[in-house]
Amino acid sequence: MPSRRPLALLAALLAAALAAPGAAAPAVPPLPGDDPAATGRWDAPVAWPTQAIHAALLPTGKVLAFGSNAGATLWDPATGTFTPVPIPGAEDMVCSGMAMLADGRVLVTGGHASAGAELWNGHPVTWLFDPFALTWTRGDDLNAGRYYPTAITLGDGRVLASNGNDEHGGDPYATEVWDGASWQRLPGMPPRMEFYPRMHVLPNGTVVSAGQDPNAMLLDPATGQWTVGPRSEAGRRWGGASVLLPGLDKVLVFGGGNTGFSSEGHGGVPLLRDPADLIAANHFEAVTDGPEPGTTSAEILDVSGGAPAYRTVGAMTYPRRDHAGVLLADGDVLALGGSVGYEPVPGWGDYAFHPELFDVATERWSLVAPAHRTRGYHSTGLLLPDGRVWFGGGDFELARDGSLPLTSSGEVYSPPYLFRGPRPSIVSAPSAAAYGERLSIRKAGPKVTGAALVRLSATTHSLNTDQRWVGLPVEESGDLLHVVAPAGGNAAPPGYYLLFLLSDRGVPSVASVVRLG
Repeated sequence: MPSRRPLALLAALLAAALAAPGAAAPAVPPLPGDDPAATGRWDAPVAWPTQAIHAALLPTGKVLAFGSNAGATLWDPATGTFTPVPIPGAEDMVCSGMAMLADGRVLVTGGHASAGAELWNGHPVTWLFDPFALTWTRGDDLNAGRYYPTAITLGDGRVLASNGNDEHGGDPYATEVWDGASWQRLPGMPPRMEFYPRMHVLPNGTVVSAGQDPNAMLLDPATGQWTVGPRSEAGRRWGGASVLLPGLDKVLVFGGGNTGFSSEGHGGVPLLRDPADLIAANHFEAVTDGPEPGTTSAEILDVSGGAPAYRTVGAMTYPRRDHAGVLLADGDVLALGGSVGYEPVPGWGDYAFHPELFDVATERWSLVAPAHRTRGYHSTGLLLPDGRVWFGGGDFELARDGSLPLTSSGEVYSPPYLFRGPRPSIVSAPSAAAYGERLSIRKAGPKVTGAALVRLSATTHSLNTDQRWVGLPVEESGDLLHVVAPAGGNAAPPGYYLLFLLSDRGVPSVASVVRLG
């Protein structure tokens, strides 16, 4: 991964090459209207001390982010301050898997092999971050090295690790589960999947992978057996995103590249992604034309019936890949950043400045206010406790005026629902809840017609396995609300959640943090 220091020269070389005849940039898309109740509003970017390739929202309301061990930092959205929390190990944890544990810790699994190793080789090291003590603890090693793996918390609190390259750059051909003490291999042979398979836990305990590979894959964690599911109409979606929608029986998959080369880790050599290598090999045509452009396509994998099935829904306005998909406080989905073409390149106009908002009720997208910076590959986005969305990371940042800021930054988006009327507020709420427990919440402000638990999540590389929106029907009696916690861990894996109240106009409260299970 290129360091930030030589990026100025790198940017100049690429910008000059891409300005040559035959490399005309795509047309700049029109800006949507400026009514914040329809398009939302962005705060100005803020300089960050690290590139946020990995990011997690903690129970304290702070964001843990890192792009390298030494660069790990905590950002406090309330004060804007940063606290360095470097990972003490020698192994590089970039391009690792991340999962949120039931006790609030963050588990980081695998990553890039030690200095001098081949680019695509992984390692088996794991680390755990305690958000309350602000300390890192070395975890148990995986049974195989994993570079670009997926980690996901199951309904019983265990963590599943899948895919990624092993110490020799090949597929470990094994899925393993951590029970808090050790990693154990599951007996079944996993199918071939792209790096970072997009996985979600369904209410019956099955793990579904959907969003990159042509076919959905389903895993029974009890037996370790995989089943090949239906094929997406778009086929392969390399760099696409997937989100488990409210109701927990539908997975939205959108964007991604569906032609060209594969980056599967099965002993093959992936296409070069490093801009320095592109310059050395004079691969400008591949950069500008893009062998694997993003798509506007969106589909829903419906698992509510007997057999899972894909169906097409409204397409996005602009193609994108390597983007973030963020579940909002009201259950809608925000597509952030990404690139129209193969890779984000400084000076090239193929970035997706414009986020798009997916309305779960109508299953259609709409453009919202454009971000200040582009953030393509290695960008991340998270829902904050106040209902806003943080957006950061990205290998290169292009400003809307065409300049090339080469410093890492983050910016915050206020979705349209924050401009549609007064917000309810939570006066008091329980800090912990057992499954099936009846809870009382004291509120103030406008009438409340709904509530939701949104799981704290960790994200990297267009992947967020912890993201989850669990609706809670409410009984309102004056300023007192009654809700019933989810029935079990498959509906809502144990851990910390944001509790939002929703007004009759869909305006969310500032969330309370609740530990479930």
